Amino acid sequence: MLPKYKDIAELVKKGATVEAQEKIMELREAALELQEENFDLKARIKELEKQLAEEEALEYKAPFYWRSTDDKKDGPFCQQCYDSNNKKIRLQVSSNDYWTCSTCGNGYEGPNYKEPDVTLNFDSPFSGY
Repeated sequence: MLPKYKDIAELVKKGATVEAQEKIMELREAALELQEENFDLKARIKELEKQLAEEEALEYKAPFYWRSTDDKKDGPFCQQCYDSNNKKIRLQVSSNDYWTCSTCGNGYEGPNYKEPDVTLNFDSPFSGY
């Protein structure tokens, strides 16, 4: 428990200056601890505010996450990685608007994706059948 000003003043009035100085030192140590805690808490608040701003800028448009800031669109980011680990992993586009995540391996079809036209010709001498 921190010493009170009133208690220190009483010690000074009684002439117990050594005891009063000890109580003042306790107050100084407590003040330093509070300053350090305050500094740490302010840093944590800034970190949380930054995370909140990033979270608010993130938007889900199936099947991707996008980050929108000042009319700029960044992404897309992997739905699986963000939903399960809260990590924004940028997807890599292959061909035909098909996107893959190099972290979890999931693949996503973009809005312009078209199924590849694969026709097997079993009558061809090159088909191997």
